[in-house]
Amino acid sequence: MISGSAKEIDRLDQALAALFVELSAYSDEQLNQRPAPGKWSPLMILHHLRLSEHYSHLYVTKKLKGDGPFANGKISDPFRLFLIWFVFNSGIKWKAPPGIGDGSLPETSSLQAVQTQWLAQRQQLREYLSALPDKLSGRAIYKHPYAGRLTLPGMVRFFGIHFTHHRKQVRRALERRI
Repeated sequence: MISGSAKEIDRLDQALAALFVELSAYSDEQLNQRPAPGKWSPLMILHHLRLSEHYSHLYVTKKLKGDGPFANGKISDPFRLFLIWFVFNSGIKWKAPPGIGDGSLPETSSLQAVQTQWLAQRQQLREYLSALPDKLSGRAIYKHPYAGRLTLPGMVRFFGIHFTHHRKQVRRALERRI
């Protein structure tokens, strides 16, 4: 497996499981309510996160079918990940890329459906990364839409930063709804 990715995915899985437990206290009707016009409902946020991971996995799969070569990303990863973290924690708004934004998110859904899809998708990602040779771990294969090229461990770390940011958004949406 790509160095460090298994532990990062384990942490993501634990955080995701905790969020699903937390959200199970709410009805699907509550989870589908938007906190304000033009804002995403908690389930829309979960779909956004799931789609982000899904399309990232598809992108990497497509890139690795090519012949490369891929630049070394070990030096730039910490800076790019800090940039992502900083933007998410600064209040600066990034518009979601096409395919994972407003037009791609269902108006209504169920927590069970999102959970089933996401867990199956996460297992596929885990299996995919575990089949890759470790020599790819330092190569900048993944392209974040705003921060640029990241290594595969950097991509998984981005998933964690992204998840943490939107978990806060889910909680705020539920607080405003009350």
